[in-house]
Amino acid sequence: MSWIIQNSSQREDTITFENDLFNRKPFWESLANLILNSWNESLTISIDANRWEWKTTFLKMWKNYLITERSTQENKLNIIYFDSFKNDYIEDPFIPLFWEIINNFWLDKKTLKDKWINLIKWILPLLWKVWARWVMKWDNEQIDNDLEKLIEWDIVSQIWKTLEEYIKKDSLVNDFKLTVEKLIEGKWQMIFIIDELDRCRPDFALRLLERIKHFFDIKWLYFVLWINKKQILNYINKIYWNIESEEYLQKFIDIETNLPKNTSERNNDYEKYIEYLINAQYKDIFNLFSNRIDSMKELILFLSNHYNISFRELEKIFNYLALTYKSLKNPENLNSYFLIIILLFIRVKNSYIYSEIKKWKNMKDVIKEKFSFNKMTEPYKKYLSDELDFIFDETITEELIKSREYLHRYNFNFLWNIDTRKRYLNYHLNIIDSFNI
Repeated sequence: MSWIIQNSSQREDTITFENDLFNRKPFWESLANLILNSWNESLTISIDANRWEWKTTFLKMWKNYLITERSTQENKLNIIYFDSFKNDYIEDPFIPLFWEIINNFWLDKKTLKDKWINLIKWILPLLWKVWARWVMKWDNEQIDNDLEKLIEWDIVSQIWKTLEEYIKKDSLVNDFKLTVEKLIEGKWQMIFIIDELDRCRPDFALRLLERIKHFFDIKWLYFVLWINKKQILNYINKIYWNIESEEYLQKFIDIETNLPKNTSERNNDYEKYIEYLINAQYKDIFNLFSNRIDSMKELILFLSNHYNISFRELEKIFNYLALTYKSLKNPENLNSYFLIIILLFIRVKNSYIYSEIKKWKNMKDVIKEKFSFNKMTEPYKKYLSDELDFIFDETITEELIKSREYLHRYNFNFLWNIDTRKRYLNYHLNIIDSFNI
């Protein structure tokens, strides 16, 4: 169903700044300049953004920008995209981080066997000495004598398992860093893009930050962390309840920045995305309401700004709107788009309040309170209040209706009886509730 927005299956290499709906390329260029001009250094940079703000798409745009526009034959960039959520089934993030470096270093090799052979040739002497000295308690002479025999033994996995414990020894951390630094040197700058920290296990997320700081603070290695800072601070408070979370987080991050978001009164990010959804993704739906598109767009834009919803929530509202109208035999005859849009925002933002609406009694005041009607601006504060009065107020009169011109679209004679209005509300709720996303 092309009119339902789902998780993107778009090929990663097709996600470019030509798709940059919010004009964030200047930000990504500045971020790239910061890293590329920090030669012979290590940096950990965090980008703070709310959840569900197209973060993965933008990170992949930036990755492709680095590959296509900033990487050259002479100075080739090595870009690693690391999905924290997909790796958090592993107890400790050290292993997948280190493997990504190794895997990237021999990316031109055709088989996993080739990679392992080269890995053994490159780093085996160090690992062998570590494993033998620490685990087997051999002396240096015995280690050197038996080094060649090791290649014939099937103990690579045992070495791998003990590597992390070994480098925790303070006296040997520098040996590990120098080895990895030598591995990276000559490959120019290696950039780790770390995504989904706010979705993975709290302990994994914090261990990842700690491993980066303690083991991978290495020249030519750069980490760009996409985080929801509020969520990470919650993780810290949950696991290390007796420390200052903000101060603790700053230990692991060199530079902080925020994803730019245009929140101006007009032509802001919400408006751009709503325009895109109406004119592209849901064009066939909104063509049914050609004479009402502007008012529908203005209402959705106002509510989006007022409730500061995420793009994912906005997509969900449009999906429900599409399902509602697609499920009707004659959708153009359903004129209560204003009421439907209000109900959809309530459903997405507060499912409990939505579930209580059918009880009807006192819901007008509950909705106004929970959804901060007192902070709304005109004219929509009046429009929305009138809509709720009309649906939920038993005392409303014909004279009152006539004084509120925005409600003239309703057939008042048909909806005069309060029981009829209850059925009218339930009719719309039943349509919306027919499908779930």
